[in-house]
Amino acid sequence: MDLQKKPSLILQLKCIIQSQNHQRLLLRDLEKEVGFVAKWNFMSIIEKYPSIFGVGGSCGKELPFVTLTGKAEKIAREEGEARNLMEPIFVKNLRKLLMLSIDCRVPLEKVELIGNELGLPHDFKKSLIFKYPEYFSIKVINGRAYLNLENWDSLLAVTAREERFARERMLQSAGSQNKVRITKD
Repeated sequence: MDLQKKPSLILQLKCIIQSQNHQRLLLRDLEKEVGFVAKWNFMSIIEKYPSIFGVGGSCGKELPFVTLTGKAEKIAREEGEARNLMEPIFVKNLRKLLMLSIDCRVPLEKVELIGNELGLPHDFKKSLIFKYPEYFSIKVINGRAYLNLENWDSLLAVTAREERFARERMLQSAGSQNKVRITKD
């Protein structure tokens, strides 16, 4: 957890800056966004990573502010494009996860907890669940929100070993003379 502390602070500050109107955050407003105590952690992050965060306006009439550097903005744009391209993979992985559960449902809080590890966007409830009502729904059961799978897909209920075997068999039928071996693992 200690190893992930700094990267999570950097990503959180990046999101705060990007949510601002002019893509810059006045340092006096940082306390409003994160609180008094956490402000100092963010200030140290800003100082330690000048290649990511640029500080301006400290002299003259302009108030001090922090922005993303040009390189960091470019990477953030590329990250957004990559997430858009990977959306079908996120949907497939989320469907597989729900198919693994007993009732094809998982508490929404648990999905939020592992959302980062699954690669889900922070706003996955809006961007994925409501975008794909044919696959997902949110239902409240006994006062707890659950993410439900709407349709079972037998094509997704295949193990990695079965997929590998099918791929090797397709290669063999495509003219390859290699025999397919099934290991005993």
